[in-house]
Amino acid sequence: YVLRFTFSLLPMDITTLAQLVLSGLLLGAIYALAAAGLNLVFGVMRVVNVAHCDLMMLGAYITILLYEGLDLNPLLSLLISVPILFGLGWLIQRVLVHRVVNQPHLMSLILMWGLSLVIINAGLFFWTANTRSVPYLTGGIPLGEVVLSRSRGVAFVGAAVISIAVWLFLQHSK
Repeated sequence: YVLRFTFSLLPMDITTLAQLVLSGLLLGAIYALAAAGLNLVFGVMRVVNVAHCDLMMLGAYITILLYEGLDLNPLLSLLISVPILFGLGWLIQRVLVHRVVNQPHLMSLILMWGLSLVIINAGLFFWTANTRSVPYLTGGIPLGEVVLSRSRGVAFVGAAVISIAVWLFLQHSK
């Protein structure tokens, strides 16, 4: 038997397409910032850091804990979560990563994959797999027929500012 698959594009109006493009661009800025971090770590230290996004997850959970436990504004919680993750990153660098810096890439990949598994399973243990979010900056800003998500807009601006700052730092430093 021969299976035949046919793909048909559903008719899509221009408003839906514009909304999808806008949402994709806003989310893409966050992915670009994460990719820049991965690229920076690999470019400087030659370490394949597959635990990069898992550390971002820890930052998100710290924000949720501060919001739910202390009723702290999620943007202000960055003043706490960023130093905590900086310290954790420094500790991971000092205890684990420095051992594989000049080793073959496979060594850093295995080490960071193991660290990723530890972080993921610790997250599952402490916070379960339930989806969580912080109800902050909900809703959207209408731009004609298209709606700009407030939370993604703020994340886009933050990611753009950090990306430009890192680029400027790399361009004007040795």
